[in-house]
Amino acid sequence: MKTTHHNGGVAALLVVIRARRTYGLGAALAFAALAAGCRDERGTRAATLGAAPPARVAPAGRSPDSTAAVAQPGAPAPGDWTLPGRDWANTRYSPLNQITADNAKNLRVAWTFSTGLNFGHEGTPLVVNQTMYVVTPHPNNVYAIDLANPSGPLKWSYKPPTDPAARGEACCDVVNRGAAYADGKLVFNRLDNVTVALDANTGKVLWEAKLGDINTGQTMTMAPLIVNGRVFVGNSGVRWACAAGSRRSTSAAARCSGKRTTAAPTRTC
Repeated sequence: MKTTHHNGGVAALLVVIRARRTYGLGAALAFAALAAGCRDERGTRAATLGAAPPARVAPAGRSPDSTAAVAQPGAPAPGDWTLPGRDWANTRYSPLNQITADNAKNLRVAWTFSTGLNFGHEGTPLVVNQTMYVVTPHPNNVYAIDLANPSGPLKWSYKPPTDPAARGEACCDVVNRGAAYADGKLVFNRLDNVTVALDANTGKVLWEAKLGDINTGQTMTMAPLIVNGRVFVGNSGVRWACAAGSRRSTSAAARCSGKRTTAAPTRTC
């Protein structure tokens, strides 16, 4: 994993590594994930979508086919990663065992991919059917990378019309926590409070849902959670404005009442 610093920002570089000997497609994947130090205030909204079937995970030392394997609800088959936390419990546990303490020293860089953006990158890349999906911070571009090709070329990219004014409403960098996949759809949130579903094969927009208003201080940075055919997302933004009231009480009070202000409160995270 590699990050480069420029003009006070952070440009993330996607790095794919492989072992000297072949362990199959995508022996290991890494992506820059830089924490901003703040947390979202999350509500919930839902949209209909197909859900991933439960998968089974083996305890340490056992194969995934073992009869002792335990259920990991919401997880895909081993080798795929369809949710930021891989399963509904956000365990981020993978049953793959090709990389070990003994052979990790043999890993080498296979290829790299730069988003070209100097902002915090906090989204977990998804891997589905030999394709890696990456969502960037604002303006929330989406990239599909072909893992079946050793050089990792792009299959498609999508650049949404995210409102530039949303950058001024984000409290702690213009990050995005990634996408979620189910039923052939890739779902992610734009910073300007729009949830988008793309065709995972082509990058074509299938539907959009506007769920908030940047004029009231709302933004969206969280990754969607897909459970049993529903997409759960939430807005953030108002809480930090209210918390800043001790420094700019008039502005904070107006923001918390839902009114647009010209001098928004500031906060260092």
